[in-house]
Amino acid sequence: GYTEDFETYARWLWRADILPVTSKQDFFGGSVVEAMYCNCYPLLPNRLAYPGHIPVHLRNDFLYDGALAPKLEKVVRHWGSSKKVNTKSFVDRYDWGRIIGEYDERLSL
Repeated sequence: GYTEDFETYARWLWRADILPVTSKQDFFGGSVVEAMYCNCYPLLPNRLAYPGHIPVHLRNDFLYDGALAPKLEKVVRHWGSSKKVNTKSFVDRYDWGRIIGEYDERLSL
């Protein structure tokens, strides 16, 4: 939903647990990356840019083909007993603090 400012939005992301996504059009998935940075467990369609945000060996856990509901139900049913995954580590490479040097280097001609 909508929030008045980024701080409120970020607080909600840090409180969230599961991020179900059904997008049919997305070029990068900025809001998905933000949620994953806050360790939300993403359930993403196996299309668009989303597979690129997930390590290859874990794609079966986080990506779905077809209907979202069965995958979401499985995650919710086993939430308390499942091992929590550090999804922030999947998207750390996009953190501005990590990539600013490369941008500076490439843009200073």
